[in-house]
Amino acid sequence: LPYCYSLLKKFNLFEEFLSNHYKLSDKEFLSLSELSDAKLPYDVIISGSDQIWNSNYNNGRDPAFYLDFGSINIKRASYAASFAINAIQEDRKPFVKNQLKKFDYISVRERTGLEILRNLGINDAFLVNDPVFLLDKEKWLHLLNHSRKYKLPCEDFILLYDFVGDERIEKFVKVLSVEKNLKIVSVNDFEKRKYADINISNAGPLEFLNLIRCASCIVSNSFHATAFSVILEREFYVFSLQGHDNSTRMSDFLATIHLKERFNPCCSSNKNIDYLSVNSMLAPYIQDSYSFLDKVLND
Repeated sequence: LPYCYSLLKKFNLFEEFLSNHYKLSDKEFLSLSELSDAKLPYDVIISGSDQIWNSNYNNGRDPAFYLDFGSINIKRASYAASFAINAIQEDRKPFVKNQLKKFDYISVRERTGLEILRNLGINDAFLVNDPVFLLDKEKWLHLLNHSRKYKLPCEDFILLYDFVGDERIEKFVKVLSVEKNLKIVSVNDFEKRKYADINISNAGPLEFLNLIRCASCIVSNSFHATAFSVILEREFYVFSLQGHDNSTRMSDFLATIHLKERFNPCCSSNKNIDYLSVNSMLAPYIQDSYSFLDKVLND
């Protein structure tokens, strides 16, 4: 029962974040038919981004996620859309190709996604950053001023974020904890990690980011834990998500910033991440991302 209360608190924090930081439509649409029947008052519709076109999942096979609704006069674009897989299954390629024909602009966030599009005959797509990079470190830190704090001394713990109970991560984190003499703090939804010193199941979006900001190191199998570790300039390691064919998100991103050694590591690094170099490599991609959005909205 206490764990249920903890999850309810987390749910309420997510709802509070949405209410405070998102400007949403008055009506919530629950199906393609509802979207098709609605008279949408928009000049531009943008779809995106995380695994939105992963054809292993239902959303990657749902025309709604390919903007198959609304007036033909509405401009359609994708921002940082992710296929999250290396290749689309042959039997699903005709559907995806046909759905993407209606787009005026397409952008993806992985080089693998560009290759998938080229294999479909789409050669004019753009490569952009995940939307979390559209806010810089200072803007995220400003948002974190409103987060609820946990009584954890900064730099005194490893933050663990493991969706599936990965034995590779458990082994790695246990060794890292001894090497660095750090506690293990796990953020989880469904199952506590028994080897962690502290388990947290009630973190909302800002609380999660504040834990990343305060951690000495982050170990996860999450793309966005990795992305925010980079934004907040923290030490991190990331593992592929076992049982899911969606690791191109992590591997492509880390290749872009020359940190592939932080992916599926066998041991910890004795060298800290050079964020001056990382930020200089990210800067042109972030600028390209703003330029793409400017093009979509103003062409």
